[in-house]
Amino acid sequence: MGFNKNVVDSKAWRQSNTTQLAFGMAIRTDHFLFAEEYRPLNHGSFGAFPKAVHQYRQQLQSKCEARPETFIRYTYLKLLQESRTAIAPPLGVDPGELVFIPNATTGVNTFLRNLTFNEDDVILHFGTRYGACEKTIQSLLEVFPVAGYSIEIAYPIEDEEIIKRFRNAVSAIQAQGKQAKIAIFDTVLTFPGARFPWEALVEVCRELGVLSFIDGAHGVGHIDLAHLSSVGPDFMVSNCYKWLMVSRVCAILYVPFRNQGLITTSTPTSWGCETKEERAKLNPQEYFSRLFSKVSTTDNTPYCCVPLALKFRARVCGGEANIRKYYGGSEVAK
Repeated sequence: MGFNKNVVDSKAWRQSNTTQLAFGMAIRTDHFLFAEEYRPLNHGSFGAFPKAVHQYRQQLQSKCEARPETFIRYTYLKLLQESRTAIAPPLGVDPGELVFIPNATTGVNTFLRNLTFNEDDVILHFGTRYGACEKTIQSLLEVFPVAGYSIEIAYPIEDEEIIKRFRNAVSAIQAQGKQAKIAIFDTVLTFPGARFPWEALVEVCRELGVLSFIDGAHGVGHIDLAHLSSVGPDFMVSNCYKWLMVSRVCAILYVPFRNQGLITTSTPTSWGCETKEERAKLNPQEYFSRLFSKVSTTDNTPYCCVPLALKFRARVCGGEANIRKYYGGSEVAK
């Protein structure tokens, strides 16, 4: 049983190979699955994906059911690598620095639960953090000798003031004889929907010796991240199902080569995890990739849909810049 990455029903997809459709109702009707009477006003929570991606995922699921062993052990791994290769250029990073995980919350937990803490360490974050991140930090405080520190801000506020308060918070922590070990902050806040000065904060973290973790739940497909490597955060997670038009659930975890040795297990821990002695024998890059290739038995077909989603965005939507021009930036702010 074969499958075709150009899967469609459609007049709509044949048209998409030759012409760019107008945004709005035309593209919604031809390419998306919304009920006619449904008006999605909260796209940022769960996203949406086109019919072509939906159908391709169904084909993959059917192929898996036809030959489960073959698909899960061999076909899936090949498709997974194709997806890593496809998503790397929009982020300006090496495919070996990316792995797929279900969602941003999984990424936050993976990062935090791979670190070691002592009683002088502090997890620094802003009061605008996402609720699941707050709960994750709370759970860590109950089992590890680490403290949390929240920087309270309220909009409207200028980026310069945010950065100033961040510096002051690090100084206040140091004045208590402690150290800000890590800082977690967003690309775009959930509430309010404001673009956060994450690039500047990464630079400050580097200057002050603080590990930076970027919660890019609203990131890839929403804002330009082609400069990610040059900005140089220590870690980042970004959902693909919110704005990149990939089926739920799918996210990327970015760990630059320099930090991959800090990640010793996936969430949940699965077959890729090795003892400290065994890890010492392995190439860190190979180990990092292997950790996340097969994390328990689950439906990972959304990960394999990334190349098709990118193709749809390029051919039907006119590319990333055209998409951002339509629903991003100043137009949304208005």
